[in-house]
Amino acid sequence: MTASHERRAHEKDSESGATLRQYYELVRDFRSFRTIWIGEVTNNAGAWFNYVATMELIQRLAGQSGMLISLVIIVRMLPSLFLFPAAGVVADRFPRENVMIVSNIAAGIVVACLTFIKSSQHIWLLYVLLFLQFGANAFYDPARRALVPRVVPAERLPLATTLDSFAWSLMGAIGASLGGLAVSHVGVNLCFIIDAATYAIAAWCAYSLKGMLAEGVDAGFASPLPAQQHASGSALKGLVELAAVQPASVGMPAVPDIMQAAEIPAHSAGDEEEKEEREHLMQARRGSHEAAGPREAEEGKEGAAPPGASLLRAVTGGFAQEVGALREGMAYITAPENRDAAALTLIKASGALIWGASDNLQVRFSTLPGMQSLGDSSTTLGLLFAAIGLGSFLGPVVANRVTPIRRHYLLRACAASFFMYFVGYLLMSAAPNIWLLLPSTVVRSIGGSIVWVYSTLLIQLRVPNHLQGRTMALEMAFYVVAESSSALFGAFAFDGLKMGVRGVAMLMSSISAVSCCLWILYAYCQWPSRPASDPERGLEEKDVHADVEHQGLLSSQQ
Repeated sequence: MTASHERRAHEKDSESGATLRQYYELVRDFRSFRTIWIGEVTNNAGAWFNYVATMELIQRLAGQSGMLISLVIIVRMLPSLFLFPAAGVVADRFPRENVMIVSNIAAGIVVACLTFIKSSQHIWLLYVLLFLQFGANAFYDPARRALVPRVVPAERLPLATTLDSFAWSLMGAIGASLGGLAVSHVGVNLCFIIDAATYAIAAWCAYSLKGMLAEGVDAGFASPLPAQQHASGSALKGLVELAAVQPASVGMPAVPDIMQAAEIPAHSAGDEEEKEEREHLMQARRGSHEAAGPREAEEGKEGAAPPGASLLRAVTGGFAQEVGALREGMAYITAPENRDAAALTLIKASGALIWGASDNLQVRFSTLPGMQSLGDSSTTLGLLFAAIGLGSFLGPVVANRVTPIRRHYLLRACAASFFMYFVGYLLMSAAPNIWLLLPSTVVRSIGGSIVWVYSTLLIQLRVPNHLQGRTMALEMAFYVVAESSSALFGAFAFDGLKMGVRGVAMLMSSISAVSCCLWILYAYCQWPSRPASDPERGLEEKDVHADVEHQGLLSSQQ
C-alpha cells in the first residue's frame, strides 16, 4: 500500500468515527428530535411485524393466488400516491404534532381491526383496512419531516436524515426476523397487536412534542446553512445524505431516505460541469430546508391558501398543483436539450420493473419445503425481509466510499447495480436452500438501494433547483406505474402463465440482464471525453481509479 493510500484510508476512518459521534450527539443533545426519532423507530419496527403478518395472512387466505398477493402491494402503495397533495396541505394548515397524533391513532385502530379477519370470506376487508391504514400513514410522514427542521439546526439535518435510514434498515433486519418468529409461534394477530401498540407509542411521542414545542425546546432551527458553509468540501459530503426522497408506499414499509450514511469522497476538478453539479446540489439542500421551515413562513409564501379559504379548497388546489407539476416536468424533460434528464427520470422505474414482483416471489419461496431449514414458512419469510433490510443498509454505505459525486460516476454505479439485480435473481432461481436464497436477496437489495439513492442524486445534480420538484414528481409517477405493472406481471406469470417460482425468478433475471445492458450502454455513451491537454482532469481520473482499486468494493461489479 502506498503512502497516499494509507493517508486516505486513515482520513476516511477518522471521518467515519467523527460522524458516529455526531449521530450520538444529535440524539443526546436535541430532546425534541430524539422524541421524533424514537417514535419513527418504533413505527418502523411495527411496520415490519405488520408486513410479515399481512403476507402470511394473505397466503393462508388466498392460497397460491399471485394476483391477491400483488394486490396487497398495490393497495399499500396507492394511498400515498393519491393523498400526498392533501397530506401536504394538512401538514401546513394544522399543528404538525397534532397531525402525527391523529394519524397514528387512526392507523393503530385500523391495524387492530385486522385481527378480526379469520377466513377467506373476509379477504375483501383486508384490502379495505390496508388502504385505510396507509391512507392514515400518508398524513404522518409529511408532518414529521416538516417538523424536523424546526428542532434540528440546518447543518445537522443530513445527520437526522441518515438516522431515518438507519431506523428503516436496522428495524427491517430486526423487526422482520422477529415478526416471522412471532407469526410462526404465536400467530398473525400478535403481530397486528404489536403494530397497533407501536402506533400508540408513536402517538404518545408526538403528544410529548406538544409540550416541548410550547416550551421552545430545540425550536427555531429552520434557517438554511450560511453560504460559506455550502462552499466547503465537508458540507458537500453532507449534502449527499439529502439525496434520497420518500418513495410511495411500496411492497415493503416505506423507506425513508434510504441508506446514504457513509461519507462520499469529493474529488475536486475545477471545471464548469462540477461547478454546475455542486450548485444544483447546494440549491437542492437550501430549497429543502426552506420548504420544510415553520408553518408561519410557509403560509406567507406566494401560492399559499389565502386566509379563510376552506380546507377542501386548499386540498383541491394541492391536487391541481400536482397535476400541473407533472405537466411542467414532462415539458421540461421532452425538450431536445434535456433528453439526458429524461433518461434519469426512468432509472427508478427501470428498477421497479424488476423488483415489483420480488415480494410475490419471496412469499412463494418461503412455502417451499427446501427453504424451511431455519423454521416454517413464516420464519423463512421474515428472514427474507430481514435480508432486504441488511442489503438496503449495505448498498450505499459501500458504494458511497468509492463513488465520487459526479454524474457520470453515479450513472455508472446505477448501471452496475442492475447487474446485481441480474446476479441476485439468477442465484435465487438456482437456490437449493435458504443458505443461498438469503445471500441472493441481500445482493438484490444492495443493487436496489444504490439505484434508489443515486437516481435521486443524479436528478439533483442535473436539473435546476426550480424544476427539481416537478421533475421528481414525474419520476415518482413513472416509478409507481412501473412498480404496479411489475407486481401485476408477477401475478400474471404465476396465475395466467402457470410458471413455477424458479421460472419467474429466471424471467426476472432475464429482464434484469436486458436493463443492465441498456444502462451500461447509456452510461458508456454519456461518459465525458477526457482531453489529453487537461492535466487537472487527468490527475482527477487517475486519483479516482487508484482509490477504487484500493478499496476493491465495486470494481468487480462495474
